[in-house]
Amino acid sequence: MIEAMAHVEGFKFVQCLTGFKYIGNTCLKLVEEGYEVPFGYEEAIGFMFGDEVRDKDGVAATVRRENIMQFSTLLMEFPWLGNLI
Repeated sequence: MIEAMAHVEGFKFVQCLTGFKYIGNTCLKLVEEGYEVPFGYEEAIGFMFGDEVRDKDGVAATVRRENIMQFSTLLMEFPWLGNLI
């Protein structure tokens, strides 16, 4: 389904072997070729998002959660920043 969505939206879709060592290495190769890789996944419900950590779920989710918490704290201190989004 994501492959069909990528085709409709004009994004590059690449399929590789299952396992995040393959997904991460494929992402690194695509970045070297000049692509931006915001998302990777495997059918076994593992997701990689962003470019901070080329790993799945736990590590990347922890980084993303920290980013959200820092931003939320900043918005509580400076609510007017929400108008800039």
